[in-house]
Amino acid sequence: MTEIHHPSRPLLARLRSESNLLALIGLAILLIAAGIPRVVALGRVPLGLNQDEACNGYDAYSLLQTGRDQAGNRLPLTIQAFNDYRMPLFDYSLVPVVGVFGLDTASVRLGAALWSIADLAALALLGWLMFGMRGSAIAVVLAALSPWHLPLSRFGHEAITAAATTSWAMACFLLWHRRRWSGWLILSALLFGISLYSYSITKLFVPVWLTALAIFYWRDLRRQSITAIAAGALVGLCALPQMILLWSEGPRVQARFNEISIFKSDGWTLDTLWDFFSGLLSHFSPDYLFIHGQQGIRAETFHPPGFGQLLWAQAVMVALALCAIYNPRYRKLILLLLAWLVIAALPVALTVPAPHALRNVLAITPWTLLSALGMVFLMDLEVVPAMARRVAVGLLLIATLWQGTSFMRFYFGEYPTVAARAYQYGME
Repeated sequence: MTEIHHPSRPLLARLRSESNLLALIGLAILLIAAGIPRVVALGRVPLGLNQDEACNGYDAYSLLQTGRDQAGNRLPLTIQAFNDYRMPLFDYSLVPVVGVFGLDTASVRLGAALWSIADLAALALLGWLMFGMRGSAIAVVLAALSPWHLPLSRFGHEAITAAATTSWAMACFLLWHRRRWSGWLILSALLFGISLYSYSITKLFVPVWLTALAIFYWRDLRRQSITAIAAGALVGLCALPQMILLWSEGPRVQARFNEISIFKSDGWTLDTLWDFFSGLLSHFSPDYLFIHGQQGIRAETFHPPGFGQLLWAQAVMVALALCAIYNPRYRKLILLLLAWLVIAALPVALTVPAPHALRNVLAITPWTLLSALGMVFLMDLEVVPAMARRVAVGLLLIATLWQGTSFMRFYFGEYPTVAARAYQYGME
C-alpha cells in the first residue's frame, strides 16, 4: 500500500516545538522575575538582624574557620545554637556564602534567598508535572507575590531549606512516576533523607508523608519493588545518625521541643487532644490563610501584618480546585495535595502557638499548587462559555497582581519599620 504523506505534519511538529520552547523561555523569565525581589536590598529589608539570623551566620563562620560550631562541637549533626539544637543543613550551606561574601547581614539572608529560588524552581517543575505549563506559570506567579514565601525567602532561618528539599524530593518522585526511571526514585529518597537535616518539623513530616505516598502510589511502587525497597532503605540510612543521636542524647536535643510542646505539662490528656486537633484545624482557618495570617508575639518577624498567609484571590482558586474533585483527571492530585496540607500541619499542631507560619512552611507548596489547579480547572471548564471563562480568569489574575503588588510595596516600604523591633534594629 502506498504511504500517504501529509506535508502539514512536519510544520505542525515544528510549530509545537517552537511553542514549547517559547513557553520554557517565558517560564524562565518568570522565575528570574520572581528571584529578583528575593535578593535585592537584603542588608536593609528587614532593618536590623534577628537574633536567630545572627546565630546562624556566626555558626556558619565558626564552621568555616574551625570546623566547629560556636559551642565547640566538631562537624555537628545538630547545631547547638541557643541550646535549641537546630538542624544543620542551612548553616552548612551558609559556609561557602560567608566564605565568599564575608560575615554580614546580607550574606546570611542570601543563603535563605538561594534556597527559596531553588524552591521556586521545584514548584515550577511540580506545577508542570501536575497541570502542564499553564499550571507551572500560575504557581510561579503566586509564589513570587506570596506574603508567606517572600518573607521566609529573606529571613536567614533554616525553615526555607525544608520547603526546598521536600519540594525537590516530590518533583523527583513525580518524575519517576511519569518516566519510570529508577534513578528519579532514588534521588527523591536521597532528598527526603537530606530534608531530615533541614528543619526539625521534617522528623515527623517525612515518615508520615512517605507512608502517604506509598498508599497513593502503591501499585506503581509494587511494579518496581526492588527500587522502592532500596529507596526506603536510603531514607532510613540518612535518618540513622539522627535516630542514634535522639536515642543517646534525647533530652538534650529535644529540650526546645519539650519547651513548646502541647505535652509540656500533662502528657496525653483530653485537653492536649483538644489542643492538638484545634491546632491542626487552625492552619485551615480562612482568617489565618486569607485575611490576617499569623498573629501574636513576634509574628511580624516572618509575617508582615495586614495580609493573610495567602492572597485572598487564592481563596477562589482553592474553592475551584475543590470543585474539580469530581473530575477523574484531577481527583488523585487534589487528594494528594490535601493530604500534603494535613501532614504538613501535624508537627505544628504538636507545639504552641498554633497556627504558626514558620513551622507550617511545608504547606506553602501544596497551597500554591492547589491554587494553580483551580485556575487550570477554570480555564478548561467547558460547561461555562469561553468568554465568561476568559473574563473570570482575567479578573482573578488582576486581583492576584493587585494584591501581590500591594504586598510588595508594603514589604519593601513600611514593613522594615514595622518589624524593626523584631529584628533588633540598632544592635549591630
